[in-house]
Amino acid sequence: ETVASAGLVYPGMIAAARGLGLRHLPLASDGEGVQPYALEAACRQHAVRAVYLTPDQNNPTTEAIPEHRRDELLAVAERHGVAVIEDAVHLVAAAERPAALVDRAPERVIHITGVSKVLAGGLRVGLVQAPPRWFDDVAQALRGNCWMAPPLNAEAACRWIDSGAADELARRQRDEIGARQALAAGHFQGLAFAAQPYGFNVWLHLPEPWRADEFARACAAEGVRLKTGEPFAVGRHPVPQAVRLAISAPAARERVAEGLARVRRVLERGPGRGGTTL
Repeated sequence: ETVASAGLVYPGMIAAARGLGLRHLPLASDGEGVQPYALEAACRQHAVRAVYLTPDQNNPTTEAIPEHRRDELLAVAERHGVAVIEDAVHLVAAAERPAALVDRAPERVIHITGVSKVLAGGLRVGLVQAPPRWFDDVAQALRGNCWMAPPLNAEAACRWIDSGAADELARRQRDEIGARQALAAGHFQGLAFAAQPYGFNVWLHLPEPWRADEFARACAAEGVRLKTGEPFAVGRHPVPQAVRLAISAPAARERVAEGLARVRRVLERGPGRGGTTL
C-alpha cells in the first residue's frame, strides 16, 4: 500500500507509515504546499491509496495551501480515488484560512484536529471526522491504537467549549503567538525565512557557507536547541540547508527574544568560529 505526502513532513506521519509497513512517497512542494502535478504523477505511477496534507501549515516549512490549490489537489484525488488525510491541528482563526478540505470534499477527506495547539499543550484530546464508508475502519484503528481519549482531558475540553472559555483561551494563544512571530521577523530581518502569523515555528534558510548540522551544533553551544530538516525528510528526499525554530515552548516571551538574539549572533559570527557556551 502506498501513501504520499510532502517531502518534508511531520515526523509522526513518517513514523506511522513506517510502523504500518506502508510505502511512503515524497511529493514536491513549493511556497504553496504540495504541487498538484506531483500528486498526479505519483498516482499514475504508484497507485497511491492516500495522501496526507497539512493545508494550514506544513511542519517544518510552514507552507500553507491556498484556496485554488486545495481545489486542484482534491480534483486529483477524486480522479484517482485517493483518500485525503487532512491534518488541521494548528490554531488558525476562521477569518485567516480558506475552507477546510473536509468542507470541500466530505466524502473523500478524513479530517484530524485537536485542542493541544489551540487551547493547551498538555490537553491531549484529538478529534476525527471521517466519511460514513470509512467510519467503522477509523474507529477500529483508534481503538487498537489508544482505545479512547483520556476522559478527564475530554471533560475539561468539553467544559471549556461549552462555557465559552475555549474562545478566550484560543484568542490569548493567537495574540501571544502573533507577538512572538513579530519578534522573529524583527530578529531575522534581511534573512530568508518562512513563517505564518499564527504558526508555532519559523523555517530559517541558512546563508552560505553554513550547513544545517553545523549551525544546529553552534546554536546548541549557545543554549538554543533547534532542528534541521533531516527528521522531517521522507525517504531520501533532499534536505535543504535550513532549520526549524519552535517559538511556542518557552513560557516567557522574553526567553523567546533572547533565544532569537542568540541565533542571530551565531549566524553573523559565521561557521568555524567559537563562541561562549551558556
